[in-house]
Amino acid sequence: MNKENSNLIPFSQLPKGIWRKIVLFGLSIFFINAGITHFTNLPFYLSIMPPSLPLHKEAVYISGFFEVIGGIGLLIPRFRKIAGWGLFALLIAVYPANIYMAITPEAFPDIPIYALYIRLAFQFIFLYNIFTSWYKGEKSERNPWKANSLEWLTPDVPPTHGNWGEKLPVVHRWPYDFNVPGAKEDYITQTTPPSEVINAEVEKT
Repeated sequence: MNKENSNLIPFSQLPKGIWRKIVLFGLSIFFINAGITHFTNLPFYLSIMPPSLPLHKEAVYISGFFEVIGGIGLLIPRFRKIAGWGLFALLIAVYPANIYMAITPEAFPDIPIYALYIRLAFQFIFLYNIFTSWYKGEKSERNPWKANSLEWLTPDVPPTHGNWGEKLPVVHRWPYDFNVPGAKEDYITQTTPPSEVINAEVEKT
């Protein structure tokens, strides 16, 4: 294939934000899948529970449930932060099970010893990623999709009770007023008066 005619984009030229989305989606799938296995492979998870801890079966089910909920929460912007904190706490809570596996390798003959120690270190990678994403992660704009409808224009995000407070917005057009002839740009909110849309053929409704 001729390189000049190729439509493929090199990895190095992909938008910066796409990598964060890929990692976020990967983490979500990982936690959801791991949580489901708590229910489908219960004997394994019971075997890695330290004998000193009580309520083994209940702990496996509860941790699996919250892994699934946390994984789903990572995909929902409104719940992403609380899901991250929850998974952060969960990873710390289940760490004794990983330590138990590493110090009793004879109880897990089908798992190589090096894999047990890699599992210990891998947990810190998840913790580091979740923690740094809160403080150093790229924050999105107020309206990153340039949506024209009213819900993206409220004074508070997320909207408070009443949405707008004492001053209600004045609506000049329907929420899907795209590609207006003569407009400077395609992003024209419902509250933008016709006088601000230069040379646009927009009728006030």
